[in-house]
Amino acid sequence: ATTSPQLQLRPGEATSDDEKTIYFVRHAEGYHNKGERELPNWKSDNLGLDPKYRDARLTPAGVAQSQQLNADLRKRSVPPPELVVVSTLSRTIQTAQTGFKDLPGWPTTFVG
Repeated sequence: ATTSPQLQLRPGEATSDDEKTIYFVRHAEGYHNKGERELPNWKSDNLGLDPKYRDARLTPAGVAQSQQLNADLRKRSVPPPELVVVSTLSRTIQTAQTGFKDLPGWPTTFVG
């Protein structure tokens, strides 16, 4: 019988070619975040189910957050990933398009 290697998870960055580093980035502020925070009837009227909020785009503050992500990644010289995976929601796609824009060696196409 053969044994398969065990998957081991440990904090930190990959230290060899047979290891992978995984980064998780939450989407920037969307109009649904702003609505939930600022509209007193958000929960009582189930506004989160409204199509304009369900697939909300980024607010101007969210776009600025994504731009800041891009600047931070440039400053830290984060090695390019092999793959960027995002959900199919507009806010996540916008965050990735702005946050990872024109980073040397980074993918320009994302998997959704």
